[in-house]
Amino acid sequence: MEAKGYPATAVLAGSGVTTQSLAEASCLIDNPQYRAITNNILSLTGDNGIGLEFGEKTELMDLGTLGFLVMSAKTVRQTSLYWSNYSPELEGVLVRQQLVGERSSGAWTLELSEITPLGRILHFCVEEQLMMIYRLAGKLTSSESTLELVELSYPKPPHYELYEQYFETRVKFGAPKTQITILKPGIDFPLVGNDQEFHEVCSRQCEQMMRKIHEKDSTISKTKIALMRLKDCNPGIETVASQFNISARTLRRHLLDEGYSYQQLVDEYRAELAQEYFSSGSISPKEVGYLLGFKHATSFHRAFKRWTGRTPRESTRTCFGSVSIATSDTADARV
Repeated sequence: MEAKGYPATAVLAGSGVTTQSLAEASCLIDNPQYRAITNNILSLTGDNGIGLEFGEKTELMDLGTLGFLVMSAKTVRQTSLYWSNYSPELEGVLVRQQLVGERSSGAWTLELSEITPLGRILHFCVEEQLMMIYRLAGKLTSSESTLELVELSYPKPPHYELYEQYFETRVKFGAPKTQITILKPGIDFPLVGNDQEFHEVCSRQCEQMMRKIHEKDSTISKTKIALMRLKDCNPGIETVASQFNISARTLRRHLLDEGYSYQQLVDEYRAELAQEYFSSGSISPKEVGYLLGFKHATSFHRAFKRWTGRTPRESTRTCFGSVSIATSDTADARV
């Protein structure tokens, strides 16, 4: 971004990341920081297709230990598995990738899905990841990447023509799922940089970093992550507690020790989800209420006003950052 004339301070503003922390080998970008930085990039450049450019220019060596782990793996399959398992925590990425299909010829299909609703940054996150997959698959194997099809679950964006220019294949918008099908290199194609001894060192370091992240995470942070992974937007505390193999009573006590009630945390999460849906500009307040588990628009209207101090209609006109949630110990009934 500095090469484009944008100072690092502007790109990192409001993210909690500094140029000093970025220079440290131990620096890890978490999901909220990645989201804040991405929003800054889009606001500063006004370039809705910049995710494609970022993905094309990304080098694995810039990704620290995870990048070296991927580079030293045995096969393409291993690289895909490592990225899927580690990148959300170690790189803060907001799009998860999963191998969903493979053929006897070696062709394979990856599905990309939002870890949490991304709103206005969805295109950037998907484009960056798809371009990284396409470009690095060939680079890691010293071969030419050949795609069969790129499918996007969202409608054509204004810059849709760039997709075929970058991916050099057929692109389908409005598909049921976001997927990329790669013909070459095959899923079990060997990597030219395979180094088993170095690979084992990188693997141990990644596992150690993951343990440290989980050890230092607060109960609030862990609970929010659990909520993100559950499809139910208003799960009972017993359901979330079971994710940690603890009782609901223990989870409630840990949260209270950190100054939160369980329902306050759920309300904050639902308010953030609602705002992400609103920021997409394509979902009505009624539809957002339904996605959050409300059967009637009036119930969602009352709850959202209590959560944020704004009406859903006001929020569709104004994108705002942090959410302040009033303490509530009473769950919203799904009425």
